[in-house]
Amino acid sequence: MKRFISLVSSILVVAFVLCGTHAFATNDCPMDPPLEIIDKTCAPEIPEQGVESVCTFSFKNVSGAPAVVSVVLEVFEDGASYGTTGGTYADFNFVVDEIRQFQISFTPVNAQALYEVAAYTYGPGWCNYTSCRGEECCPQPPPEEYCGDGIVNGDETCDDGNNVTGDGCSTNCCAEQHSVCYGIKHSETPVFGGAEVTLTDPLAGSVDFMVRRPKHFCNPVEKDHDGDVYPIVDEDAHAVIYPIKRAAGEPKFQKMFVTVSNQFGEQILYLVKEYFIMVPTAVVGTSWDTSHVDHYKCYKVRTKFDRLSVETSDPFFQLFDEETNVRKPMELCVPVEKDHGSVVTPVMDPSKNLVCYGMRQPGVSKGDLFEVEYTNQFEGTEVLPRKSSCSVPGRLCVPTALISTN
Repeated sequence: MKRFISLVSSILVVAFVLCGTHAFATNDCPMDPPLEIIDKTCAPEIPEQGVESVCTFSFKNVSGAPAVVSVVLEVFEDGASYGTTGGTYADFNFVVDEIRQFQISFTPVNAQALYEVAAYTYGPGWCNYTSCRGEECCPQPPPEEYCGDGIVNGDETCDDGNNVTGDGCSTNCCAEQHSVCYGIKHSETPVFGGAEVTLTDPLAGSVDFMVRRPKHFCNPVEKDHDGDVYPIVDEDAHAVIYPIKRAAGEPKFQKMFVTVSNQFGEQILYLVKEYFIMVPTAVVGTSWDTSHVDHYKCYKVRTKFDRLSVETSDPFFQLFDEETNVRKPMELCVPVEKDHGSVVTPVMDPSKNLVCYGMRQPGVSKGDLFEVEYTNQFEGTEVLPRKSSCSVPGRLCVPTALISTN
């Protein structure tokens, strides 16, 4: 059974086929299109397999004013482009009431297929598809400013020309924070006595943990990697890292592989154990609100990694343009829901992961002393001098996208 060609006859398109009716929607446009199809013919009227068909469309300028118009004719076979466009007739200057004809020819090769001819027009400030097959029908100019255009506009703090998270610039064009974490040691009492929490994340589900004494204090830093500078997003966004251990009665963690991607490339990590919780922390004397910042659960990882060098600047500890030797990944940190004393802290943004790399700064001496007073959900105000072998910066935490798990 042969099917006949569907022709466009008006602004609202109805394409008729032997077995039914198909309606194609038109696009909403800021201006009424100036052209109207006033006639169409095809010869032969019913296409025959192996016989050339020629379709002619007559367009008239009905806008009452001169118009610059482009016209496109295209053939589709069973909904897919037939590879015959007949050409794009671009930038025609139609005077008032002018009528022009445009043709397209094709040769059907499948007697059982449905062949359709789409005729559409567009021009400055408007478009009209007399047969529309999706958003791609109507080529609209992009907005002057948008996230992903490679230009920092409006409220954007970065724009790297894409909408990918984990590369230093998030999907909504906000710069992603880097941190350097320093070993800490308490010199004053009271010493943190531990806590019981329930942590829930997509890699391990909901598990009870014991939280131990803090191990690292993290500061936001600016990072320069081969000339790409990643600024500090929030200079008050500190964190304290605490070791964790599964509570008695909890099953063992199931080791797994994950694939991640960040500014250092794609990496396959082997997660071997749950290691830390990273807790948003405010320095005494600041008014930083930690309630809008995620907690992170950090997994100890193993992988191969080629060492590299970056520069970091930590204004809080006054360490500027420090050469930083980045070593292998140490932890993968994922946003985690925390239940502590029946107070549940939810995940704010599940897409913002971190990989913390081992690091060394040749210009920082082990004898340097840094003190900080802080407060967070686990602890009140305590003094943390940075000294001795635990004083050196030991982690560089980098924004990362979690691609897959297996």
